[in-house]
Amino acid sequence: GPGTGVYLNDCPWGCGGGTYKATETTCAPCGADTCAVGEFRATCDGVARLGPCAPCTGKPEGSSYTGTAAPTTSDACPWACPAQHWVSQSNWACVPCSTGDCPA
Repeated sequence: GPGTGVYLNDCPWGCGGGTYKATETTCAPCGADTCAVGEFRATCDGVARLGPCAPCTGKPEGSSYTGTAAPTTSDACPWACPAQHWVSQSNWACVPCSTGDCPA
């Protein structure tokens, strides 16, 4: 005859791409919780909660970050050189303009 077992819903589940498991029953978009200027979200893998904020890297020496990463999980924060400076490609640094050497 039929058994008398108890049904348990313990199947593993995850969230779709671009989202993370916010609670035991809901998913939230990765970009819903941003980090501070100059930081990006280290992970958003669709299973666990959002990872920690981490510092962005790769800006030229002497520049400053102007925003958070977009998308939020990429190490791609916007940056800018100070006024009257430009980016020297040869040494990846913001250098002061002198007569005639600043790009338009």
